Amino acid sequence: MAAIEERLQAFADADLRSQRLQRAGGIGVITATALSASVGDFDRFPSGRHFASSLGLTPREHSSGSTRRLGRVTRRGDTYLRMLLIHDARAVLRSAKLASKKQQPLDRTRA
Repeated sequence: MAAIEERLQAFADADLRSQRLQRAGGIGVITATALSASVGDFDRFPSGRHFASSLGLTPREHSSGSTRRLGRVTRRGDTYLRMLLIHDARAVLRSAKLASKKQQPLDRTRA
């Protein structure tokens, strides 16, 4: 297990995308390397919503005219990446909750 973690860390240290992703709150080596390897260039997505939609993190939409109806989360796309991002988001929320209980200031990713 330690050898695998060392290889992942070596990949992350050499990969600029992984380094940038790790600067975001909650994203560690595993998520950063998985996103970098699976998604590749993020410039192909016009917005964050398009990226989230490709992973199945946005609700299904059934709209007509001016009536907008949002359904359940579609759950399409890469299941592993979706799971990693959901766990990362939970970790950030838990960290923010603990920091607010201790009266510590929140950074921009936990506010």
